[in-house]
Amino acid sequence: MEGLIKLKEKFPFPAPSKKLEKKLVGGRPKGWCHVDNTNHFRLLSDKNNPVIIDGGSYMGLSAWWWLNIYPESTVICIDHWKGSAEHQSESMKEEIANLYDYFLTNLEEYKNRVIPIKENSSKGMAIVKEFGVIPDIVWIDWSHDELSVFSDVLDAIELFPDSIICGDDYTWDGVKAGLESLKAIMNVKLYSSYSFWRVDRD
Repeated sequence: MEGLIKLKEKFPFPAPSKKLEKKLVGGRPKGWCHVDNTNHFRLLSDKNNPVIIDGGSYMGLSAWWWLNIYPESTVICIDHWKGSAEHQSESMKEEIANLYDYFLTNLEEYKNRVIPIKENSSKGMAIVKEFGVIPDIVWIDWSHDELSVFSDVLDAIELFPDSIICGDDYTWDGVKAGLESLKAIMNVKLYSSYSFWRVDRD
């Protein structure tokens, strides 16, 4: 708990730099989080107050689900908030330019339970570890190419061997390939259900 308090002091939830309207769809932050994922979210912990790493937070949709499913949780959001490769289109230019401010605006009411770490995946997880924080759940939804998925999951396993490691977009070829590459070098089992996946260690 002491490490979590210090982490929150180091990475407080700031006020948005721009005054923006919330970017919501159906009353929730804009983004992608399949119902299959949220159904699994409810089954991952028997605690009301788990500590969760939300990797690839975008505008805050998956974090919003964690915060509402687990009403006393602390969610550590790790993202560089520059958007992934698939977000760099002209039609998304305004959203990506203001992505961090949209995230902050959308989750402002939860600011006492959200720790935003504006870093890439490996650096962000390493910072959490440096503070002695062991998350109950690590949710991986950063880059979707094979090498990135492989590296992110391997880092998560090595840093947090006792945590639940799971993620999104199993339907993407790069995600599947990255997880299969991991299985080839480690004694792990893979559970998947449409978009949701989880890595289990023996």
